[in-house]
Amino acid sequence: MPGRLMQIDGGFSDSVWGVNQQHQIWKQKPKGRWLRIAGSLKHVSPGQGGVWGVDRSNNIVYRDGMCDNHSGMKALFLMFKFDVY
Repeated sequence: MPGRLMQIDGGFSDSVWGVNQQHQIWKQKPKGRWLRIAGSLKHVSPGQGGVWGVDRSNNIVYRDGMCDNHSGMKALFLMFKFDVY
């Protein structure tokens, strides 16, 4: 993995994700190896329902099916817009 992780989070089913200094997304595989995930985030957080993140424009994004199986490996992060009052 190029660069150091600037953010790391663990979630459901021993899932560990991180973002490096280049805003690349990484998921830890068994035996400590890391898998590069398509996209760019400044924060990532895995959970039972999927993976949430924040991109460089502070948009909240979501990716389904990435924690306990690999069925969603080709899925992209979807952007959510929220009104803040």
